[in-house]
Amino acid sequence: MGESARDWRLLTLARAGDLLAFGHLVEQFQGPLARYLWCLGEHEAGLERLLEETFVAAYRTLHQIAARTSVQVWLYSIATQVVLKQQSNAVMDGLRAVQHQKTQSDPLRGAMASIGLQDRCILVLYALEGLTSIEVAAIMNVSPGNVRTRFRRAQARFNTVYVHLLGPHARADGGE
Repeated sequence: MGESARDWRLLTLARAGDLLAFGHLVEQFQGPLARYLWCLGEHEAGLERLLEETFVAAYRTLHQIAARTSVQVWLYSIATQVVLKQQSNAVMDGLRAVQHQKTQSDPLRGAMASIGLQDRCILVLYALEGLTSIEVAAIMNVSPGNVRTRFRRAQARFNTVYVHLLGPHARADGGE
């Protein structure tokens, strides 16, 4: 049985009230979703809360997923909406200031933080998670062409800031 067929079987069982089946979905997607959220700039404390919110929202909306939607795309969509909602909360301003201080000593985090959250989502989903532009478009509710354009811009921004944060001693060839 293919992965998406297995996912749909588990989803169907979960819809019928099988908590163990939903637990298997959580186990299967918890690692990839945690990696996705971490790449968006979440740290350990916030990561667990966002994962929990994602899976609670998924459980509440089990009956709303369309028949042709990939379970993976559905879960990434929920995680993305949870992150975007969190970003809009004013409470996060203080945490972002602390995160900004931490990114000054970590060029990778600093470069990621320089990209707007929606474009960061596209960058991570497309480049790191390996989703297609069509899948990312479904998650972000934009066209596949928009995904490709925003990905190229985010990638260019990341590269520029990352090289800058590495400092004047960093060389493109990795030499001394």
